[in-house]
Amino acid sequence: MQNLYKEIKINILKKDYSYALQQCDIGLLISEEDELYFLKAYILAERSDDLNDIEESIEVYK
Repeated sequence: MQNLYKEIKINILKKDYSYALQQCDIGLLISEEDELYFLKAYILAERSDDLNDIEESIEVYK
């Protein structure tokens, strides 16, 4: 599990949220540890910020 946490955190730093989210989901199938839920919530929050930025950019472009 430590390698999984390390990979998730590396992908968060790379801002590869989709892959990090997949890794969290796989980890939660194996073990429902609190840290995985925390990481998943963090990824979803970061990703939603990116999606809001994209939507704002599209509106400005129009």
